[in-house]
Amino acid sequence: MLVCILYNAPAQASSAKAHADVVETAQAVYQALQANDQYRVFLCPVEDRSLSFVQVLQKKRPAVVFNLCESLLDEAQHEPLVPQILEFLNIPYTGHKAHTLMMAFDKIRAKYLMQGGQIATPMFWPVYQKQDLEQAVITYPVIVKPAQEDGSLGINTHAVVFNKTALITQANLLLSQYSSILLEQYIAGREINVPILGGSTTQALACTEIDFSALPKEHMPILSYEAKWQPDSPLYQKTPSRIAQLEPHMTQKLHAIAQRAAKIFDLNAYARLDFRVDMSGKPFLIDINPNCDLSPSGGFFKAVHACGWSYRKMCETIIDIAKQTS
Repeated sequence: MLVCILYNAPAQASSAKAHADVVETAQAVYQALQANDQYRVFLCPVEDRSLSFVQVLQKKRPAVVFNLCESLLDEAQHEPLVPQILEFLNIPYTGHKAHTLMMAFDKIRAKYLMQGGQIATPMFWPVYQKQDLEQAVITYPVIVKPAQEDGSLGINTHAVVFNKTALITQANLLLSQYSSILLEQYIAGREINVPILGGSTTQALACTEIDFSALPKEHMPILSYEAKWQPDSPLYQKTPSRIAQLEPHMTQKLHAIAQRAAKIFDLNAYARLDFRVDMSGKPFLIDINPNCDLSPSGGFFKAVHACGWSYRKMCETIIDIAKQTS
């Protein structure tokens, strides 16, 4: 079976996650699949503002594309175009369909879908222009984030605000860079990630948790862009991901919510759902991450490894799911 690993070349990697480890992940997947005699594998980088990869795919006609693309034409919002192109070429591919990627990428739309599905999510206020700040009746503290970005892009150490003055400063900063932002009630407590695998049935894996215990007191326990993607930063080093130690009833509750969200967002491949669990033990779904980070050091592989899987088995399973859902 001929497998193409499609990934953003470094210059094209406009999203936070792709900036961090796109080449490492592509190489890791390549090595894992090469170890299986059933596969013949080749790497196909998506170059900056180029669609030349389409000609490569048309010529080689792989049996499946392992899609690691986070953006297209240097824009993260164009990520859904990649599966659409692959469907046009009639080539099966790993990861999610375009409509799922679009639903999750727009955080405001995603929040309304969560509410419609009766999934607890923090209160939120969409902001498209400065005047929206005056009209919103806001309960502090809130976290200020771009409404259409991923990988914590635009979230800095000042993202959590406790009053209107700080809110206006932070919101104006983001509005100068992004077309829309999201104000979300800040939930004090634990940050738990629930990885899931789709296919014929949706399987929730071992939960992971961001460990904020080593953060200096002056830093709010959130995963900023710096903490998530800059290995030389003290914030990165002091916010590791680890397997979560949870009571069985909490694990069951998180898995049940993940299953409901999977139906709402049509999560039929691999994804990570991010929760905050407040001091009373109530979980709030804050983000949906289809086609999440598959790097060997990332939280998703930590979760599957905790279930006894090798990196190779993870990659092969993702390909099997792609064949099931094509």
